[in-house]
Amino acid sequence: MVREKLNKYIINYVEKRILPSPADASLLLPSTFSLGKLPTKYPDNCNLSEKISLGTMFYDFHLLYPNVRKITEKTDYCTTCHIHKQNIKYASNEVERDTAESLLNTHLELAAEAREYYKFENVEAAKLSEPSLFQVISFDWAKNWELPKYLHQPGDLYFLSRQKIGIFAINNEVIDNQTFFCSPDVELSCYGKGPNVVISLLDYYPESMPIKPRRLSLFADNCGAQNKNNYVLWYLLYKSFITKKFDEIVLNFLIQGHTKFSCDRSFGCAKN
Repeated sequence: MVREKLNKYIINYVEKRILPSPADASLLLPSTFSLGKLPTKYPDNCNLSEKISLGTMFYDFHLLYPNVRKITEKTDYCTTCHIHKQNIKYASNEVERDTAESLLNTHLELAAEAREYYKFENVEAAKLSEPSLFQVISFDWAKNWELPKYLHQPGDLYFLSRQKIGIFAINNEVIDNQTFFCSPDVELSCYGKGPNVVISLLDYYPESMPIKPRRLSLFADNCGAQNKNNYVLWYLLYKSFITKKFDEIVLNFLIQGHTKFSCDRSFGCAKN
């Protein structure tokens, strides 16, 4: 009886905070969630007044939620997910709750479809195709890095301004090889990260590829100032229809807020 009450309490507590992951089948909990912070005596929940050990709580929790994990910086969790989840949590009636749940499910389904399209219909298809026929590349800007980077930073450097560099990356998804382009602080202040720089680097990379495909699929995030603008589209039209270097170029944008892809993984590896 005590274990049943405990399980009921855990379910009631977790279901108010849990969120399905758009990237896989796991369930997400806030980064601040900790079973150790739950009280081991519940006089006001499920009529449970008996003392329960923390080990028992851990055991029952993992039996009930074997695929749960905390939200981290790597988690594909966006502001839209957070807003819908808050609307579900603070809904004043069932109609508002059902509407918020429907909007959240629709958003997650779109994110999952975009992820599947990116992984299977493009990356996996390109790996099975001839490099001269079809290839997939992705590109993105990283946050500005500060140099030099120390694993253990001396205390005095905390008060000094370090050199900032901009990192632009282009990843060949077929061979999983990423090329980094570094822009010093002086060039960043002059040219920024706008379409002029993006187009220049995009123009250089395909020309340097040892095998140039006839069909090219590009993936980028939804940043309008850098990628999703008329200048980039005009450039791709020029490469396809004027120069005839490609039979087809497809520019794809992942769902806003769910843009974690190969470039971000390589950024993390480079930083570490």
